[in-house]
Amino acid sequence: MFRVCTLSFILTMFGMQAHALEWREIAGCYQTVAYNNTYLENSYRNYSVINLSENPLFFISVDEEEYVVHTAVLYKGDSNYHYQDIYFEDGSNSNNRGLLKNDFKSYVRYRFSPDKVIKLTSQFSARHVDGNTYEVISFKNIEFAGETFLESGRFVLEKVDCYDDIETEELFSRGIELPFELEL
Repeated sequence: MFRVCTLSFILTMFGMQAHALEWREIAGCYQTVAYNNTYLENSYRNYSVINLSENPLFFISVDEEEYVVHTAVLYKGDSNYHYQDIYFEDGSNSNNRGLLKNDFKSYVRYRFSPDKVIKLTSQFSARHVDGNTYEVISFKNIEFAGETFLESGRFVLEKVDCYDDIETEELFSRGIELPFELEL
């Protein structure tokens, strides 16, 4: 009986602590603590940025709708390489017991070239672990010109102070890289 009451109390307390996490809460700068269960050493290059809302990207869908896209640049752990992904505000957002999730599936036309159409499936979820630590799971599947490109990763991130504009520019000067060449 005591175990049942204790478990019920713990679950009640956990349920009370879970709140509706919003995208604006995870916006910021991070170091990657772990990538796919592998712990990473902190360094100058171990630097991630989520939700660059001051610099959103825009994609135009095949049916002429415009989608606001926010950037999530996540450190992967390989030398001089950053995992780069995106989430769409216009996607299907859900929030279930502290897990914030965004799903976006559509045929999207590249804004600078009407002939370049990609099929994009993007799933991006985040949850607060404790303190300044968040878990982010990212999945992206792109189909273009008969080829499929898949990226995914599970990140444990710890919020840190943001670098200044010059330092950030040095790290992310190339912007978001697509896994294929688009002819402009």
